Amino acid sequence: MARITRKNKSTKASPAVGLFFRSFFLIILSIAALSCLLFLSLNVLKQSKAFVVKDIIMDPSVAFLKTHEINKLKGKNIFDINLKAVQHKLQLQYPEISQLKVCRRFPDKIFILAKIRNPIAQINVRNRIVTLDEDGFVLADYVPAGKVPPLIKGAKIDPDAVNPGFPLRGKDIAAAINIIKAFAQNRSLTQLPIVRVEVDNLSQINVYLSNTFKVIIDQERFNQEINVLEFLLTQGKIKIEQLSYIDLRFKEPIVKMKENNNAR
Repeated sequence: MARITRKNKSTKASPAVGLFFRSFFLIILSIAALSCLLFLSLNVLKQSKAFVVKDIIMDPSVAFLKTHEINKLKGKNIFDINLKAVQHKLQLQYPEISQLKVCRRFPDKIFILAKIRNPIAQINVRNRIVTLDEDGFVLADYVPAGKVPPLIKGAKIDPDAVNPGFPLRGKDIAAAINIIKAFAQNRSLTQLPIVRVEVDNLSQINVYLSNTFKVIIDQERFNQEINVLEFLLTQGKIKIEQLSYIDLRFKEPIVKMKENNNAR
């Protein structure tokens, strides 16, 4: 009886195996048919004039992007355009733009979205002035008309690392940029734009304001020290045109005047 039972089990297993292989075959056949259908559909779309690019719409802030790379997109089928390749070429050609995105808008439009990097500082590299944005990205020689960003001096940088579209790293560069941004965000100090920031020593950073006087601060406490500077200058007790420097690194700020050399 035991042998008969085993034989029956083996006989019952055969239909299940056959069903599995039939199901597997049907799945493969369905996938192949779907792939073929998609391929044929894409071919039809590529042949259709409805999907030929007619317009290239750009973000107003980057309307200056007039390049052969953009113009030659017109007349192409929208499915044939390699968006990543176009985006990469534009980014290399225009390091002053950020958050660049090239995308399709069906059926016949290409959108180019981007933002202009904000030039915030300059630095001298091998007797060449290059501009940096607020994140330390190199913007080549791009400077907005009528505005000269503060010059960063004393930063230790590798000249070979200065490439348009790439950031400069380093505590001294970061400290200078953070200080420049902090001054720009303080409404009481907007009338005293920074001319130069010297970061040879991060414990004694010299900030030159409007070519009139110098402020000495420490990178560890520069936010608090800038608030102290604001308080001193808004009290009306100090004549800015007579200032030589203010050292804010101490509990009691040191104020040095030009004319009589009195300090307090």
